[in-house]
Amino acid sequence: MSGRMADVLIKAGHDVVLFIPEYDPSVTINGSKIAKIWRMKNISDALVRGMNDFGALLFADPYGIFFVRRAVENTLAEVR
Repeated sequence: MSGRMADVLIKAGHDVVLFIPEYDPSVTINGSKIAKIWRMKNISDALVRGMNDFGALLFADPYGIFFVRRAVENTLAEVR
């Protein structure tokens, strides 16, 4: 759906880049025929590790929300 919307915007004169975080590398379609594509690779491994940390911290400590936020920020930093 977003690929088709990107194509409509490009035809109307806009410069469009589709950002696609790659959770599953086997998915190669993007839905656009003419948009520029920016793929962020290897996000799935960092996401899985981050979510595992998130779950463990959430239930381990009554003040876990601080540590959950830190785990999410660390995961996002690792993806860059």
